[in-house]
Amino acid sequence: MKKYLILFLTVLAFSFTSCDEDTEPGGTAVEKMAGDWWVTYQQSVDEYNYLFNGTGAMPDEANIENWNWDYVYDDAHSQIYTYNTAANVATEMFITDKKHYWDYRVKAMVDYAAKTFTCPTTTNLAYDTDVTIIGGKVLENAATT
Repeated sequence: MKKYLILFLTVLAFSFTSCDEDTEPGGTAVEKMAGDWWVTYQQSVDEYNYLFNGTGAMPDEANIENWNWDYVYDDAHSQIYTYNTAANVATEMFITDKKHYWDYRVKAMVDYAAKTFTCPTTTNLAYDTDVTIIGGKVLENAATT
């Protein structure tokens, strides 16, 4: 009987231990840039002409402020998703559109303080092609619905 009492008290002791349900898991290194976003796709007119019409020259990325931008596609607004990498550092994140506009998934370089991102010509992780993102910026509360 004594061993059953000891066993009962041991089981009873473990039944009173519990997990702390108020544990705050914390955020990720890019939490203010992570989420789902509505974006506007623009392309340099000169770049478009160079790539698709075979005219002119590829514009210089160092002079991006002077590029001539336009909405070269009819449906230039789409939803994208950004999220941290497994490394969970503030200098990189994944960007994907989950086939909303064009099927791509890339790892972008991040300037977390400025909330900007860029992706030099990089292999698309969704399928075999290259992706370049220039001048990406998260603009919180910039649009209303």
